[in-house]
Amino acid sequence: MRKILDYLNHTMVGSITLGRLIYVVLVLIAFLIVMKIIMRITRRALKKSDEIDQGAQILIARGVKFLLIALFIITACGMLGVEISSFVALMSIVGAALALAAQNVLTNLFDGIILICNHPFRIGDYIETGDDGGTVVDTGLLYTKLCTPDNKVICVPNSQVFGDRIINYSTAEQRRVEIIVPTSYENDMEKVKSALHRAIAQTEGVLSDEEATAAPVVRLKEFGASSLNYTVRVWCKRSDYWPVYYDLMENIKRIYDEEGLTIPFNQLDVRVKK
Repeated sequence: MRKILDYLNHTMVGSITLGRLIYVVLVLIAFLIVMKIIMRITRRALKKSDEIDQGAQILIARGVKFLLIALFIITACGMLGVEISSFVALMSIVGAALALAAQNVLTNLFDGIILICNHPFRIGDYIETGDDGGTVVDTGLLYTKLCTPDNKVICVPNSQVFGDRIINYSTAEQRRVEIIVPTSYENDMEKVKSALHRAIAQTEGVLSDEEATAAPVVRLKEFGASSLNYTVRVWCKRSDYWPVYYDLMENIKRIYDEEGLTIPFNQLDVRVKK
């Protein structure tokens, strides 16, 4: 045993003894096992908390993992004989240089932290920001990932999301469907309103007066160039928005045909003076 220890302590691998190198490798294996256990405990503790958003849970878990890796690197350097104070000073210089060279990355990083802390949206919400819209599938340190209705994934920089307005369609349980219906000037107004109310009553998913935020609205909105434009507003559950929208459109067209009501084309009267 003494011969083996002497061999390990006197055999050099570069500037490091073989024994110390094996020791560092064993510490690395132990570290990976301990880190896996710590990360598992951390994730379980975060999942049990109802106050921490899923995006914030991911960020905290990543931060814990980063700190553990940094701690191991510093410890390993000390075990290998590297002067830690010099290493810390070198890392400070490198960090300052990287900060100057990666200002956009740091901006996205800090904006991502602010977004996760303020949580204007959560994973699973459908949002629009700038020209992009989709369901939030991940809130990362640098990018927010959106999945569009046609299943494309958009990675939007956090600085762009933070700097632009955010429209969240998933916050409220109810949404309002609004449709503008053009109608010929020749049609009787009360007959038109009655037909639109019939279309609302025959549309499945429209909430009743007791359930909805407000009662359905059918009113004359404006005098258009070629038509009278009526506003139709109804309320529905968030998940029923598009079915209600399309069904209501189809019911309006069907009842208009039954009642003999017309939706005019754009018209332009031209008078020629001689």
